[in-house]
Amino acid sequence: MAFLNENNDAKYNFYKDYQSQQVSIEIPKIEKDDLILLGSFYSLNPLTRPTVVRLLEEAKEQGAIVYYDPNFRANHQQDLIHLMPNMIENFEAASIIRGSNEDFGYIFGLTEADKIYNEKLKYYGSPFICTTAGGEVALRTHTFSKNYPVPRIETVSTIGAGDNFNAGLVFGLLKNRIRKVDLDELTEADWDKIVASGMSFSREVCASLDNYISKEFASSL
Repeated sequence: MAFLNENNDAKYNFYKDYQSQQVSIEIPKIEKDDLILLGSFYSLNPLTRPTVVRLLEEAKEQGAIVYYDPNFRANHQQDLIHLMPNMIENFEAASIIRGSNEDFGYIFGLTEADKIYNEKLKYYGSPFICTTAGGEVALRTHTFSKNYPVPRIETVSTIGAGDNFNAGLVFGLLKNRIRKVDLDELTEADWDKIVASGMSFSREVCASLDNYISKEFASSL
């Protein structure tokens, strides 16, 4: 359940039947440079972890791009010490790490992009993207750092903003034909286009009560 505050920012309550999540599924065929978006509690949950591990192992073997968004919520913070080993495995497997400063506040007690990257994530060697509700988007790589200001808009609802930022970033990677081997060599101009794609998807969603982009917006791409 999502509740909007006076600024139309969302707070969430989750209700799940965790026993039903004990899944054993066939991993789809993964090929070189495929994009795998991984995240949320599902990627950490001990009940679903064996399937996630098989997915990560296959992704590594085939040379796929793993995009990891922890999307970590406050209601799981009391279990963080038990979940952290799984999260570290996800960080190690990630080709790109993306999260909100709120996520990393719950995980590391840090909300500044530079501190999150330099003190906690730089070791993994992956490009890092940090978003802030209503604020800028921070990009940190092994070659350069950049902050992207977010244009002011009349926000109707922030529900789905993060998910659609991810979708837009993935679209930007696909549109620009980015391969896994390219990630370490992307220029500032390359990242400008990719991040702009994520921001445009998120901005589109925040301007409506829908939690997905409109058909009209999609057709303009």
